[in-house]
Amino acid sequence: MASALVMSRAEVDGVTLAESAKSCNLPVNCIKDLYDCTPFQLSMIAETRSEVFHFLVSFGPTADIDRFSEALRKGVSLNSIFRTRIVNCVLGFVQVMTNEEHIAERQSGGVEQCLRDSAKHRLGLGVPLFRSVFIGRITGPGPEFLDEDLAAPYYDHPLKMRPQFKEFVAHGMGLNESAARSFWAPRLKRAPAIFPAVKRGVLPFASDQTGRKIILEGIGNKVPTIHIPYYIEAAWALTASIYADSESATYGFVLSGCSSTLDGVEATWAAGPTITKVPIQAHPTLQCGISQLRAISEAVQAGSGFLMLLNIRPVLLSTAPGKSDLHWILNQFEHTLQLLTKASPRMKLNELHRLNPHDCSEIFRWNQTIPETSERSSDYGLIHMSDRLAHELQRRVVLPGEPGAFIFESSFWTMVSILGIMKAGAACVPIEKNDPYGRKATVLSIANYTKSGHLAPNVWVISAESVAELPENLAFIIFDGGTTAAPKGIMLEHRCLKISISEIFGALPFGGCVCIPSEETIKSDLSCFIEFAKVNWALLTPRILRKLSPDSVPSLESLVSIGEPIDTKASKTWSAYSRFLNGWSACETSVLSTVADVILSPPYSESIGRLVACSIWIVIPETVHQLSPIGGMGEILVEGPGVARAYLNDEVRTAASFIPPPRWACRKETKFYRTGDLTKYNPDGSISFTIQLEELESVLASYGEIRDIVTFARISAGRTQLVAIVCLNDPQLPWTATLQRLPGTYAGIADQHLNSAPTVWLAVEQLPRAASQKLDRVATREWFKTIHS
Repeated sequence: MASALVMSRAEVDGVTLAESAKSCNLPVNCIKDLYDCTPFQLSMIAETRSEVFHFLVSFGPTADIDRFSEALRKGVSLNSIFRTRIVNCVLGFVQVMTNEEHIAERQSGGVEQCLRDSAKHRLGLGVPLFRSVFIGRITGPGPEFLDEDLAAPYYDHPLKMRPQFKEFVAHGMGLNESAARSFWAPRLKRAPAIFPAVKRGVLPFASDQTGRKIILEGIGNKVPTIHIPYYIEAAWALTASIYADSESATYGFVLSGCSSTLDGVEATWAAGPTITKVPIQAHPTLQCGISQLRAISEAVQAGSGFLMLLNIRPVLLSTAPGKSDLHWILNQFEHTLQLLTKASPRMKLNELHRLNPHDCSEIFRWNQTIPETSERSSDYGLIHMSDRLAHELQRRVVLPGEPGAFIFESSFWTMVSILGIMKAGAACVPIEKNDPYGRKATVLSIANYTKSGHLAPNVWVISAESVAELPENLAFIIFDGGTTAAPKGIMLEHRCLKISISEIFGALPFGGCVCIPSEETIKSDLSCFIEFAKVNWALLTPRILRKLSPDSVPSLESLVSIGEPIDTKASKTWSAYSRFLNGWSACETSVLSTVADVILSPPYSESIGRLVACSIWIVIPETVHQLSPIGGMGEILVEGPGVARAYLNDEVRTAASFIPPPRWACRKETKFYRTGDLTKYNPDGSISFTIQLEELESVLASYGEIRDIVTFARISAGRTQLVAIVCLNDPQLPWTATLQRLPGTYAGIADQHLNSAPTVWLAVEQLPRAASQKLDRVATREWFKTIHS
């Protein structure tokens, strides 16, 4: 929709005409017409990777080659697009139609030699768009279209006149710009999700292809043949929305360019590149072109960055497709298409069962077994001093299941305290040594704790006697939560212990030695302690790991990282020296729920591994009763004996998080926990988080204006929202204008680096911190839930 259009030779001055002729290496009198290029042609000119299509025609022994050459000459004279070149002059890129006759080249040397010679004739400005057997891009019925124009002169049949490509160009250039803006702007008001997502600056290149033969069974006359493309489009839209986690997922759609709005051009196919690629819609302004659409608004520009292109056209049967990672997406597409063609017209889209049979089979295979519940206590041996402590607690009338609080510190007496409380039948309530007094009092109050005692260094000596323990008794009440939000009391049974406790009970029963450094050693010289104690297995957070190097701890053979995502530097450093594992679990779901081997070049960089000692299910955000397909984002459900009993004295939160088996569950006696974490299945059965929050926070914080930031994803109205809560360098809350500026400024920065940006922003004076002085993400998230409940 340029402001100055060129649609005939008469509109071009002599100097420009001579310049165009020189570019074509032709005399001026060979130029018959001259007019603008279509948006699609301009996009092909800008494309650095040119594509050349070859049509090879095999002749029988009775064919008359001279007669065919003459038929080809007449076919070229009939269709002006085949006598067209593109040049760049003062008017911009224009099409030059010549009156030169086509002379078919005759070569010897076979097909392979012909193709090699053809590769030397690169397409470019001023060069004919076809030579010999090369015909170019043809729309409409395909190669049969060429057969018709060649067969008529070959058999001396009358030539069929058809519209010239110039008529199509004139139609496209005559579209109303205002109407185009009015149509596209509201349809892409919000920046849609792009699938598949890539980081800015990365130019994806299609290096492979795959296909899928889909047989629509049982539709009969239910779906007319002419309606099949609409079902295909709808099925792809639904499939893309699953993997993009958005109802407004955008993809490119290939249109033939022939519709009822072309003033008769569609009556008979116009030869030439009439196709166009657009974000999906159907409207007379579809020939507007991608470059012009991008100028309408930022949202339309984002929508025009689609990376999936849907082209529906009739094809001949071909050979079976090769293997490709796209097969699991095509499984979902075929499933959705079959559902749509068989569904009742009154059925709503959210009533369709998303999970395709292939993915369903795989997911249930991954989760087919979970460990049986052990009827043995977590204490596999009796320790003399813990026996004495247990009897003293019983003498003080500590009842079974009653909370028993103790100070959790890095010392031998912590293990004595844990075993003693458990043997007395009470539930352990660890109190962090460095927590402020107010938090300790809050924990004791919520736990209804009424007894106190100093457990170390003094231990009450009582006569030794074994105390039987029952698995149904509570083993621990772990309080998770921040220093500001109300802590959650997580009720753990003997068979489901928190990961920090597993370091003790995971080693002792198997003859291992638990090495406990002091708090001061952890802060000052942990590597020396590891070497002195000959530690060969450790479970550390990435924050602690950054203080160590492989050279300083050669005895370390196995390393497990938990609590935070592992940065790229740590992955490269440690995976080369030891067995490096990445673990994930929620406090409510026992020791470890997933484990991944960290390697230098993982197939899925965000993977947290495969399930361990539990079943991991991923459900769509709207309901727990529908599983998400492989690759589709959803919420993690954890199933198994390691799931905690409940939250202490919190029935509302317990009912929301500890749920009965969903309708698809095979085992109706096990427990399920809703984590609230958004992830996806990878095709190999591993699990990946969909948003790398720490990386996002690092990018945003690097621009100086933000002092502290916590981001998290939440599900709102069935869709994912990315929330950012920030503290600015200014200690006071900013003025309204500054708050309004934040999303626009920093959302662009985040989107530029990571292709994802927060949609909800809040500014506060200060963010809560844990005793370790790390930002307390759990407390921040709980506070946000409170103000938005």
